[in-house]
Amino acid sequence: IYSRGISLRSEKVNVAGIARALGGGGHTYSAGAPIDNADVDSIIEVISRYLEPLKPSQISQ
Repeated sequence: IYSRGISLRSEKVNVAGIARALGGGGHTYSAGAPIDNADVDSIIEVISRYLEPLKPSQISQ
């Protein structure tokens, strides 16, 4: 998270879906979204909901 947006990168997880849920977009493994006045807790909630159904092997090394 930086002052005006969030940058998402992954080698295994499709982060474009997370970015779209936050109002952004991008490529499968590299995406971003603006956060204009967004609550950090809300951002974490969206990311957590997206990652929850994934198997641990899909989100860790």
